[in-house]
Amino acid sequence: MKKVLLITFIVTFFMAYLSETSFGKVTLSFMIEVGQGLPDPIVEKLVKEFNDSNDKINVKLEPIPGQATDYEMKIMASLLSGNPPDLFTTHDNTNFKYAKERLLEPLPKDIADYVNKNLSLLLKGAIRKSLSYNNVLYGIPWLGDWVALYYNMDMYRESGIKSPPKTLSEMMEHIKKLARWDDKGNVIRSGYTLRITGHSAGIFDKFVSFYTAYGGTIITNDLTRFLIDSPEGEKAVQYYLDILYKYKADAVTMVRDTTAFSQKLAALHAREPAMVVQLKTRAPDMKFGINYGVVPFPREKATARNAAFIDALVVPSNAKNKKEAWEFVRWLLKPENYTRLQIGMGSIPLLEFVARDPYFSPTGEGRYMEVFLKEALWIDPPHSNFYEAKTKIGEYLERIFYQKIGLKEGLSEAVKEANSILNR
Repeated sequence: MKKVLLITFIVTFFMAYLSETSFGKVTLSFMIEVGQGLPDPIVEKLVKEFNDSNDKINVKLEPIPGQATDYEMKIMASLLSGNPPDLFTTHDNTNFKYAKERLLEPLPKDIADYVNKNLSLLLKGAIRKSLSYNNVLYGIPWLGDWVALYYNMDMYRESGIKSPPKTLSEMMEHIKKLARWDDKGNVIRSGYTLRITGHSAGIFDKFVSFYTAYGGTIITNDLTRFLIDSPEGEKAVQYYLDILYKYKADAVTMVRDTTAFSQKLAALHAREPAMVVQLKTRAPDMKFGINYGVVPFPREKATARNAAFIDALVVPSNAKNKKEAWEFVRWLLKPENYTRLQIGMGSIPLLEFVARDPYFSPTGEGRYMEVFLKEALWIDPPHSNFYEAKTKIGEYLERIFYQKIGLKEGLSEAVKEANSILNR
């Protein structure tokens, strides 16, 4: 009987081991933020291709849904508990924070040399700023993201407007003409779908485009105080409030963001380039250059900036399978793989060989990317608490937009609490 039990135990243990190691392969856990959706199909496709072609390593995707703050809490908990994934993607320029706390493994020399050699000529400085700490790279570029202005060309023609706006003042006139109402005065088509709810840091990031367009400075040079409780900040917030309550060209009850634009419930929308990829499946009848277009975000002053994010694929310093993780990274960085990854995710091209792909040529399917590459950028500064602080400001902005607190009081309280986080 004891022999039977021993054999049963050994077989059970062996089968569990095989399951954990994918029948002899080392299993890499790859954690990735997916928001409210699923991993990009191209990510799943590339992971499958790698697994099918490699007889020693199996990459297991671990998509984490929910808010970005939920993802960050899960990542940080795993890092501090000593049980992190073998790879994960950072978000919203949080790479610096992990690297500063020595939670990330620096890129091996061959990978760092390769990345440096192939960085996008236009974005080299921005990428290094986002992915480095003390001039050392701690991840490979994963996704480049910032907004431009999407406009529905059919609605523009219908409303008799000849071209998209170049200034915020001009855009407000367009918004009023593009909105539609029912016979009771309720808006049924937004002139502009404003980002007023959802992920709080995202509310702040979209607000940056309006605030800096008026000439606003976000934070002091010593990174100790936010400056949005200023005349420029009040102007930017009032712009939102005028759209919502003065002209009723959008409403808090309306469908928002990409959903609104894809369902033709909004004429204007500020969004990242990935929306072009998303519209192919969410609104296949909307064709770029025919039914909708993309132009630079309007500005009042040359100081205008759009909040930019360059996410990274990183390996934790206490990962169990670092050697195998870097092998997967090397495979992913091959031009034929990395180019498909960037195009499939709708990323702004971060390596030069991607930027030179025919897809992004003036006649290529990705020609819209030229607009994004011309935008002036704001990149979160290297401060460990900046993400938390801007999230707090986003929470107050949402309260102001929903009229739960006054404009001046809301900005004042937002800055007060955000500064306290900065100086903790």
